Amino acid sequence: AALSLGMPRATGLHAELPEPIKLLTQTINYSLAVENSREGLAVIVDLRLADDRDKNPVPGGAIIVPEQSDSPEWNHLTPLLESLEGTPVYIIFPPSGEHPAYSKLRSLGLDLWSVEMPR
Repeated sequence: AALSLGMPRATGLHAELPEPIKLLTQTINYSLAVENSREGLAVIVDLRLADDRDKNPVPGGAIIVPEQSDSPEWNHLTPLLESLEGTPVYIIFPPSGEHPAYSKLRSLGLDLWSVEMPR
């Protein structure tokens, strides 16, 4: 215990914990998300399965991202998404489970919101 307290001061080396994962606590209802997107105030990213998107498409459109984080499509999407810094990005999640691309979106440091879908 004494070494753990004294060594950082003696060596000048200090360990730092990584930043905690920012939980997605900001939510918005679907109607308001669509309205804000249509007015150019925000962007919607739809992570639902293709069948769900086809049955209930987002009015005005939404960004669709590849599921795999190593997909070549990310090379084209990443600059677009990075340009959204400061713009709310509303995410429509699949009804169950987490979309594999969510961690990629989270790593971009965007202002992410979860869309509350109507039942």
